Amino acid sequence: MNLTLHLIRTDIRRFRWSLGLFWGALAAGLLLEWLLPPSAPRQTALTLLFLAEVLLALWLVVLVVLGDALTGSTAAWMTRPIGRRSLLAAKTLWMVGFLLAPYVVAAVLRFVAAGFGWSTAVKAGLEALLFGGAFLWCVAALAACVRTTFGFLAAAGAVFGAAALVGAVLGWIRFRSSEPGPVTLETSAVLVAWAWLWVCALGAWIVRVMLPPRTPGVGLFGAGVLGALLLGFFWPVDFLAPRAGSGARLNIEVIDDASAAASSGPGQQLLWGGFRVSGLATNEVLVASGLEATLEAGARGVGRWEHHELWPRTPTESGQKGAAMALIRRWFPTNTLWFGAWEFRDGPSWLHLPKDPEWFAAYAREPAPGRFSGKVRGVRWRLHAAAPIRLQPQSFTLRQGVRLSLRQVTVRPDRLRLDWLVEFPVLVSDAAGRSLADDMVGRLQFVLHHEPSAEAHGVSSSFTLRPWPSAGPPSLGSQRFSIEFPYSELRARLTGVSTEDWLREARLWVFEFTPLETVTLDFQRTNYVLRLYPENAGSASAEADELEVIRQLRLPEQPTEADLEAYLRVLLRHAPDRLTQSNRDLMQEKLEAIGPAGVPVLLRLMPIRERVFHYFVRDVLRRLLREEHKPALLDALARAPELVTVVRARGWEKDAIPVAVEMIRSRRGAVLPEIVRIAAMAKQPETHPDLAWHFIHNRTGHEFMLPALEACPGFDVASVVREAWRRARIGLASPRGLVLPAARLGLPGALQ
Repeated sequence: MNLTLHLIRTDIRRFRWSLGLFWGALAAGLLLEWLLPPSAPRQTALTLLFLAEVLLALWLVVLVVLGDALTGSTAAWMTRPIGRRSLLAAKTLWMVGFLLAPYVVAAVLRFVAAGFGWSTAVKAGLEALLFGGAFLWCVAALAACVRTTFGFLAAAGAVFGAAALVGAVLGWIRFRSSEPGPVTLETSAVLVAWAWLWVCALGAWIVRVMLPPRTPGVGLFGAGVLGALLLGFFWPVDFLAPRAGSGARLNIEVIDDASAAASSGPGQQLLWGGFRVSGLATNEVLVASGLEATLEAGARGVGRWEHHELWPRTPTESGQKGAAMALIRRWFPTNTLWFGAWEFRDGPSWLHLPKDPEWFAAYAREPAPGRFSGKVRGVRWRLHAAAPIRLQPQSFTLRQGVRLSLRQVTVRPDRLRLDWLVEFPVLVSDAAGRSLADDMVGRLQFVLHHEPSAEAHGVSSSFTLRPWPSAGPPSLGSQRFSIEFPYSELRARLTGVSTEDWLREARLWVFEFTPLETVTLDFQRTNYVLRLYPENAGSASAEADELEVIRQLRLPEQPTEADLEAYLRVLLRHAPDRLTQSNRDLMQEKLEAIGPAGVPVLLRLMPIRERVFHYFVRDVLRRLLREEHKPALLDALARAPELVTVVRARGWEKDAIPVAVEMIRSRRGAVLPEIVRIAAMAKQPETHPDLAWHFIHNRTGHEFMLPALEACPGFDVASVVREAWRRARIGLASPRGLVLPAARLGLPGALQ
């Protein structure tokens, strides 16, 4: 023991100046982070100090290890009273006590002083121990295998070059054989690789000191380097991913569109406007990542849907700017609400239909109740929020580990620009840190709220943070970014609130998401009617085969009604879905062959696929229709609302009023805006509730319906515009046709 302490004191005296410089670099880094605000010069100084720490630590380890030779043949070396065990203990304790321990303590103090709390600081200390220890033992083991400093530099260069070459080959193999995994899998591989290198390098250092032959130590060190590279590229277990939860406390139910527009209760969330999730904590939200659904609609067959990576949309992206504050207030503190503009019409790329192409179009025209079941996969996130702040330069803590500084507020005639600085811990093992370091887009939300006017604007951060090196020692990261909010001079003139007053009274809310667990929720509902869209129906056979059938189709010389019906059924069944000039010419030629006598037969076959009607049938009908066909057309209108365009072209709207009034009474689904306009021509007070319902629930065409509703005596236009605008602001309708009437009423968000 005395000999070990003697060796430690000797090394302290020999290397006291270099050791003092190393400690001084650690202290200088701490003082810079404590005393100076984040800035580019400070970051440059910290980077230079970190490089100085690395070089000084490397220099000291090499000097300490080579200061007492492990092998020799001189009389002095053969007779020295220093055993290998004492030498190992002295050198190891010196490196741990004077190099590794101060580095770990400095890392802990750095995070505590930055206000990140002891839990984050302990993680930083453990990572400093992992990365710093691996570096220390690698240098010590390599230095123990050589006799001179020049030999160490040559060996270090050879090891680094070989590792870079092998890493390039392994990386090429890895990315050729499979797609890159999630960031949590990459992080897990990094931790395992560094831990393996830490253990092997320490073992190589011990073996090299205790055993005279070099081969065991060199072999163990080589196994550590090669194994770390293999583990870094091919480690299969993702132990840092959000834990898979059972979702036992969560429940999902299918709801109707009208219910989706209503407010949810505490702990509830609306998903896609068609599902309600309950059981969430007041600061939690479910972000869906996949959907599998089946609709069994009796004799119509079974429709299946499957989609992955369904991302929620921010209030700005889904037209919810004006309602952003309402969403946030449901997040905190009473309940949770997240609206997205997703619906069942993303296209045939993910919509798998039955083999019969008529099924989808038939169901879309006449939806039938069925059993709707499936599962939703997603991630439960926790939402962190900062108290509302004034629009002036200041700093605040979003949560333990994230600090935001509002550096500058710039007011322009058409926008408001906020310049930010975010500080965060760069820790490999920290889930929240990974979410920041990997990708902040969509995870940091800003909502600017002006309470007197009930106006709010939601904006996502538009920057990505990828600290370099992403798999290095713990550090404090920072990033500058800017966000912009719309606030025009036109709004100031129309609302009567000056820009200065608006900005003085407005408050900014900041929210950030961190993942908790992945969940899978099963849903089921019977007697459910799902609204689908016929334009997504595909063709079951190749278009070339379909066109050949049409070319070979012929009518008899004097066709009977049965001949006309058979002819039209084949023609419509094989009609192409693509609109080209050759397709149009061929279809119109075959359709015009039926003549005016075939119009009643064609109308009896309505409805047909929507694309076929709009591409080919509509124009032919306009040319072939005669006055005697009016009753048949109006009778078909009740079954095929798309015929309203033909009714308008012929000027028969007044004759269609009774049919339109009857159509709006059913409320099975929002009818076409043209139908609503014709029904409003009746000017019957008893139709006002039905007209209001269809105006509110239509997704588009409000600009066509509104003049007809305004012409109805006693109709409350203002109330229906308010309700339709509310739905548009939460993504359930297009705001385009409602902007002007909403602006005339002074509704918030209409002038953005």
